Amino acid sequence: MSIQYRHQEDVSTSLIQRSAVEFCRQFERSILDQLRAAGVHVVREPGAIGYGRPDERKRYFPDFSVTTKDAQTVYIEAKGWLNTKAAEKMRYAKAFNPTKDIRFVFQNGKTKVGRLKSTNLQWAKRNHFPAAVKIVPDEWIKDFMTVEETLGHMQ
Repeated sequence: MSIQYRHQEDVSTSLIQRSAVEFCRQFERSILDQLRAAGVHVVREPGAIGYGRPDERKRYFPDFSVTTKDAQTVYIEAKGWLNTKAAEKMRYAKAFNPTKDIRFVFQNGKTKVGRLKSTNLQWAKRNHFPAAVKIVPDEWIKDFMTVEETLGHMQ
């Protein structure tokens, strides 16, 4: 099955970059599969979260969104590698949207963030992002609405 991504046109044609992008997509796919297998109602690339000054608005596109049982939206970012630019973008997105719940699932928590000395998990903790490694933790999943619960709220 082929997956279409909004940023398909942004993918570089170099073999190394294409394989890195495919690797990241496979990790995202594993997170999506895990959430669906747990019955969680998950939305892939739910839309933009704006941030920045009014004269210089930017947008961040989360990988997934889910709704908690108390009707709060949680954004989940699956990261194989967090580079310095993406780390900065995430800090700004959170600073301009302090009430949004943005969480990370890292493929490897011990990978260094770009040129920084901190690991993915250290960076997430320092910047107040809930984070996990390889899979979405059961303690998160138990708070997410299932497809059936979502349908029940719509009736």
